[in-house]
Amino acid sequence: MRSRFPGLVQLGTWLSAVLVLAVAASLGVTFALNAAADDLRLQAQQGLGQAVDAPRTFPGAQLSTQLTADVPINEYEARLRRADALDHRAERISELMAVGCLAGLLTMLLTLAPRATRAVANTTSKGSV
Repeated sequence: MRSRFPGLVQLGTWLSAVLVLAVAASLGVTFALNAAADDLRLQAQQGLGQAVDAPRTFPGAQLSTQLTADVPINEYEARLRRADALDHRAERISELMAVGCLAGLLTMLLTLAPRATRAVANTTSKGSV
Protein backbone atom coordinates (compact mmCIF):
# COMPACT_ATOMS: atom_id res chain seq x y z
CA MET A 1 0.00 0.00 0.00
CA ARG A 2 1.46 3.32 -1.03
CA SER A 3 1.31 6.33 1.21
CA ARG A 4 -0.86 9.25 0.18
CA PHE A 5 2.00 11.55 1.19
CA PRO A 6 5.28 9.83 0.24
CA GLY A 7 7.38 12.88 1.15
CA LEU A 8 5.92 12.92 4.66
CA VAL A 9 7.65 9.66 5.60
CA GLN A 10 11.06 10.97 4.51
CA LEU A 11 10.44 14.29 6.23
CA GLY A 12 9.51 12.49 9.44
CA THR A 13 12.61 10.31 9.22
CA TRP A 14 14.93 13.29 8.77
CA LEU A 15 13.21 15.32 11.44
CA SER A 16 13.48 12.40 13.86
CA ALA A 17 17.18 12.04 13.08
CA VAL A 18 17.75 15.75 13.74
CA LEU A 19 15.89 15.52 17.04
CA VAL A 20 17.95 12.48 18.10
CA LEU A 21 21.17 14.34 17.32
CA ALA A 22 19.97 17.43 19.20
CA VAL A 23 19.06 15.36 22.26
CA ALA A 24 22.45 13.59 22.14
CA ALA A 25 24.27 16.93 21.94
CA SER A 26 22.18 18.28 24.82
CA LEU A 27 23.08 15.24 26.88
CA GLY A 28 26.76 15.93 26.27
CA VAL A 29 26.34 19.57 27.29
CA THR A 30 24.52 18.52 30.46
CA PHE A 31 27.32 16.13 31.42
CA ALA A 32 29.92 18.81 30.74
CA LEU A 33 28.13 21.43 32.85
CA ASN A 34 27.69 18.98 35.73
CA ALA A 35 31.37 17.99 35.59
CA ALA A 36 32.41 21.65 35.66
CA ALA A 37 30.06 22.39 38.57
CA ASP A 38 31.39 19.44 40.56
CA ASP A 39 34.96 20.60 39.97
CA LEU A 40 34.12 24.14 41.07
CA ARG A 41 32.66 22.81 44.31
CA LEU A 42 35.80 20.76 44.90
CA GLN A 43 37.97 23.83 44.27
CA ALA A 44 35.93 25.86 46.75
CA GLN A 45 36.09 23.09 49.36
CA GLN A 46 39.85 22.88 49.00
CA GLY A 47 40.20 26.64 49.19
CA LEU A 48 38.03 26.93 52.28
CA GLY A 49 40.00 24.17 54.01
CA GLN A 50 37.12 21.68 54.06
CA ALA A 51 37.44 17.97 53.50
CA VAL A 52 37.25 17.04 49.81
CA ASP A 53 34.74 14.34 48.92
CA ALA A 54 36.40 13.11 45.72
CA PRO A 55 39.45 13.92 43.63
CA ARG A 56 39.20 16.41 40.81
CA THR A 57 38.92 14.93 37.32
CA PHE A 58 40.79 16.13 34.26
CA PRO A 59 37.68 16.89 32.14
CA GLY A 60 36.00 18.70 35.04
CA ALA A 61 39.10 20.78 35.72
CA GLN A 62 39.47 21.76 32.07
CA LEU A 63 35.80 22.68 31.72
CA SER A 64 35.64 24.63 34.96
CA THR A 65 38.75 26.58 33.95
CA GLN A 66 37.07 27.63 30.71
CA LEU A 67 33.72 28.43 32.31
CA THR A 68 35.18 30.51 35.15
CA ALA A 69 37.84 32.51 33.39
CA ASP A 70 36.20 35.71 34.69
CA VAL A 71 36.14 34.60 38.35
CA PRO A 72 39.35 35.11 40.38
CA ILE A 73 40.87 31.88 41.66
CA ASN A 74 40.72 32.93 45.33
CA GLU A 75 37.01 33.94 45.39
CA TYR A 76 35.56 30.68 46.61
CA GLU A 77 32.05 31.99 47.27
CA ALA A 78 31.86 33.25 43.69
CA ARG A 79 32.96 29.81 42.48
CA LEU A 80 30.20 28.18 44.53
CA ARG A 81 27.65 30.58 43.01
CA ARG A 82 28.94 29.76 39.53
CA ALA A 83 28.68 26.03 40.31
CA ASP A 84 25.05 26.53 41.35
CA ALA A 85 24.38 28.46 38.14
CA LEU A 86 25.93 25.71 36.03
CA ASP A 87 23.85 23.08 37.83
CA HIS A 88 20.73 25.14 37.20
CA ARG A 89 21.53 25.41 33.49
CA ALA A 90 22.18 21.68 33.26
CA GLU A 91 18.79 20.97 34.82
CA ARG A 92 17.03 23.27 32.35
CA ILE A 93 18.78 21.57 29.45
CA SER A 94 17.68 18.19 30.82
CA GLU A 95 14.10 19.41 30.86
CA LEU A 96 14.45 20.54 27.25
CA MET A 97 15.82 17.10 26.37
CA ALA A 98 12.61 15.57 27.66
CA VAL A 99 10.62 17.85 25.36
CA GLY A 100 12.89 16.90 22.46
CA CYS A 101 12.40 13.21 23.18
CA LEU A 102 8.64 13.64 23.25
CA ALA A 103 8.72 15.64 20.01
CA GLY A 104 10.79 12.91 18.36
CA LEU A 105 8.41 10.21 19.52
CA LEU A 106 5.40 12.10 18.22
CA THR A 107 7.15 12.82 14.93
CA MET A 108 7.91 9.14 14.43
CA LEU A 109 4.39 8.07 15.34
CA LEU A 110 2.68 10.65 13.13
CA THR A 111 4.84 10.04 10.07
CA LEU A 112 4.99 6.25 10.10
CA ALA A 113 4.76 4.59 6.73
CA PRO A 114 1.52 2.64 6.47
CA ARG A 115 1.96 -1.08 6.81
CA ALA A 116 1.07 -3.32 3.93
CA THR A 117 -1.96 -5.39 4.85
CA ARG A 118 -2.48 -8.95 3.74
CA ALA A 119 -5.60 -9.90 1.92
CA VAL A 120 -8.11 -11.26 4.37
CA ALA A 121 -9.52 -14.65 3.52
CA ASN A 122 -13.08 -14.71 2.29
CA THR A 123 -15.09 -16.00 5.24
CA THR A 124 -18.52 -15.91 3.75
CA SER A 125 -19.91 -19.39 3.29
CA LYS A 126 -23.03 -18.51 1.36
CA GLY A 127 -25.06 -20.82 3.52
CA SER A 128 -22.96 -23.98 3.20
CA VAL A 129 -20.86 -25.36 5.98
